[in-house]
Amino acid sequence: MSNRLTATALGIVLAFGTGIAMAADNATIYQNGSGNDSTIEQFYSSNTDATITTYGSYNTNVVHQEDTNNTSATVLTNWANSNDNTIDQNDVNNSSANVYQTASGGKTYISQSGSGYGWFSTPGDNLVASISQTGWGWGNDATIKQTGNNDNGTLNQSGVDNTGVILQNGSNGGGWYGPSTW
Repeated sequence: MSNRLTATALGIVLAFGTGIAMAADNATIYQNGSGNDSTIEQFYSSNTDATITTYGSYNTNVVHQEDTNNTSATVLTNWANSNDNTIDQNDVNNSSANVYQTASGGKTYISQSGSGYGWFSTPGDNLVASISQTGWGWGNDATIKQTGNNDNGTLNQSGVDNTGVILQNGSNGGGWYGPSTW
C-alpha cells in the first residue's frame, strides 16, 4: 500500500513539476468579502510574482503581466469596498508595481511597459510604481503609466474625490504628479 502511494506521489511530482521549479511563477489571490472579482494572468515569465489580497467587498482587481522578467505586482485593498484596481505590466524588465487602498470607491491604474527583453528589448528596464490612496476617503482616482528605462513613481492620496497622474516616458524618470488630463 505504501509503495503504491509513493509511486502515485512520484507520478504527480513528475507530471506537474516540483514546488522548487514552479516557485518562480507565484500567484496568490485571497478574498474575504463578498462580490470581489480578481484575476491574475502571467505569461512567458522569469521570476514572476503577483499577489491580490482583498478583505472588503465589491472590489475588482486585475494583474496582467506579459513577457515579464523579474516582475512583481501587489494589490491590497483590505477593508475597503468598491475599488477598481488594475496593474498591467506588458513586456517589462525588472519591474514592480503596488496598489494599496484602505479608502473605498477608488480607481487605480498602473501600466509600465517595454517591448520585449533580452537581445531585442526596447526600454522597459527598471520600472517601479506605487499607488497608495490610504487612510480615510472615498472616490480617489490615480494613474501611473511608465514606458522605459529607470522610471519610478509614487502617488499617495487621502481625502475625497482626488485625482492624481504620473506619466513618464524614457530615460531616468523620477515621477511627475499632476492633475488628470489623460
